[in-house]
Amino acid sequence: MPVELSIILPTYNERENIRELIPLLARHIQSQKWDAEVMVVDDQSPDGTGDVVEQLQQTYPFVQLLRKPQKKGIGDALRYAYDRANGRYLLSMDADLSLRLDDIQRLYAPMQAGKDMVVGSKYAHGSLYQPDGIKGSIQSLFSRAGGAYMQAISRTPISDFNLNFRMLRRETWKAIAPREDGNFFLAEMVFQAHQQGFAVAEVPVSFLPRKHGKSKTNIWKQSSIFLSKTLQYQRWI
Repeated sequence: MPVELSIILPTYNERENIRELIPLLARHIQSQKWDAEVMVVDDQSPDGTGDVVEQLQQTYPFVQLLRKPQKKGIGDALRYAYDRANGRYLLSMDADLSLRLDDIQRLYAPMQAGKDMVVGSKYAHGSLYQPDGIKGSIQSLFSRAGGAYMQAISRTPISDFNLNFRMLRRETWKAIAPREDGNFFLAEMVFQAHQQGFAVAEVPVSFLPRKHGKSKTNIWKQSSIFLSKTLQYQRWI
């Protein structure tokens, strides 16, 4: 059934976070009077994340659970959910409670004003970023440097390519064709949308330490991948 907004939450071992996030998200949707669906796309979490979502569905029937047949990465998970979403607008966000729900409106407003894709940024003026310890600070350094490099060669108004907090129109998604299965999918979305002439914008958001569990990001591995993939994808720019 068509809805105004699809909220997509990719998960892998986020049992405790999703248990808290869904009720918070439900209250926020109700307070904003959004016509929305929530889609949890789970990448075969061994910690029982999917089972928790099934329990929550009894209270929140607008929540859908998509169980991926195999774990391939966030890009594959997002593509799987985007292809099945019913919303006019598609919002994806991390499920680890690192993002503020109030910031959804920051993405929503430019979309309603005519933008085709709006990306949340930890680094834009007005953002709030609290790195999680030494690892988070190092990750921030590499992410900023990588973002500056990708912004320079792509000539897009984006400073943060790898934060999974973004909104796009259904027709924009249908027009682009990101192929990556991993984290670089997020940058590839921006590259392709910009290359095809869609109106892409960035807004400042808050990014806080995750509530439960540990980040799955390998700083060195992801930095190397982003560098090599960016060089490969210059043909999109």
